[in-house]
Amino acid sequence: MIQDGKPTEYILLQINAAKTALHRVGQVVLQRSINAQLLESSRSKVAAHESAEKLETIIDYFSLLSK
Repeated sequence: MIQDGKPTEYILLQINAAKTALHRVGQVVLQRSINAQLLESSRSKVAAHESAEKLETIIDYFSLLSK
């Protein structure tokens, strides 16, 4: 786009669209991970503690995407 001489506004709009799409993909991955961890944690107390830790880590990574 830059080499093609596209206007800056157009390039920034496309970058924002890509960022939004990646954020949505991250949301889907996060939701699937949450569902998997909840299912696993429903099986035992040990799994519940481990699942909580995993979820905390996953959410931390997801929050990095939002910055």
